[in-house]
Amino acid sequence: KKALLSKERGGLGVSSLYAMNIGLLFKWIWRFCTQGNTLWARIIKAIHGVDGRIRVNSRVGITSCWMSITKETNMLSMKGIDLMQYMRIKVGNGESTAFWEDKWCEEGALKDRRHPRGGCEQDQFQKLEDLVRLVILTPIDDRWILGLENTGEFSLASVRRGLGFKPRRESFPSGTKKEWDLSPKAKVRVLHTAQLDVTVSSNH
Repeated sequence: KKALLSKERGGLGVSSLYAMNIGLLFKWIWRFCTQGNTLWARIIKAIHGVDGRIRVNSRVGITSCWMSITKETNMLSMKGIDLMQYMRIKVGNGESTAFWEDKWCEEGALKDRRHPRGGCEQDQFQKLEDLVRLVILTPIDDRWILGLENTGEFSLASVRRGLGFKPRRESFPSGTKKEWDLSPKAKVRVLHTAQLDVTVSSNH
């Protein structure tokens, strides 16, 4: 476990295939949100809806490559690894952002905080909508940003760093040898270091 920690945290800084695989899966979610007008994204929306069923648990019988990706993302979220929480929209001209539905502030989408209960609250909500329409926004396109990077851009390294503080959830019986979850290059480096150590030790 210590070998997988960053050097700043006392580890060897070797990469984890587990974290990399999660990052590669999440990259498809990121591309779906940021490249919504591409052909493949439009096909996904035509089949599964405009939201791509990213936050929706799949019904039994629906199988596809895309649904496998969203299912894995939802399963990770239930285990406490929710990468979607780091994504939000940076509002520009507001043309592609729904004020109530989309997540454009760090606290989350307004619709998830509390729904208007009708009566006076519904009237207040309508007045709020009227006020929002008068706001003059920046004349640039809205865009998705990832809170794991200062630039707001996606990178596998940022996802792996974000996962570095969350241990794997698998449980191993006592006496069971746990294989290191390292990349091939990292394994070679560790093996080479071990061989050097044996060579030095044998000279004494």
